[in-house]
Amino acid sequence: MKHFVVGLSFGVVAGLLVAPKRGELMRADLQRRARKAVAVFTNASRHSVRKSAQSVRSAEKKDHATYRLNSASRDDLVAVHGIGEVLAARIIDNRPYERAYDVVERGILPESTFIQLRKELLEKTA
Repeated sequence: MKHFVVGLSFGVVAGLLVAPKRGELMRADLQRRARKAVAVFTNASRHSVRKSAQSVRSAEKKDHATYRLNSASRDDLVAVHGIGEVLAARIIDNRPYERAYDVVERGILPESTFIQLRKELLEKTA
């Protein structure tokens, strides 16, 4: 019991010496910081909700283009200006694509032909 009282006394003295502010000031400061943190979190969550709605719309459009590229028939591909039988066969042979732009990154189509493909086929019903 003697050690407990000595430890408690030491803790109280150390707390009084180290405490940066009085109790009321410290509580007020903690409340101010908590309000600020809640405001920052609330604004960030509102911003992220708007951003996520935009990214969902963008992802839906991107997914549609990828789906169209992965499911287009040989005739649909050949109908695009700049794509003949050989390029259509290369596109079909290298399926599936994670993104529509993969056909350019993999060296299957040049950028200019991809732009034409996007205009005529991928964004046709988007």
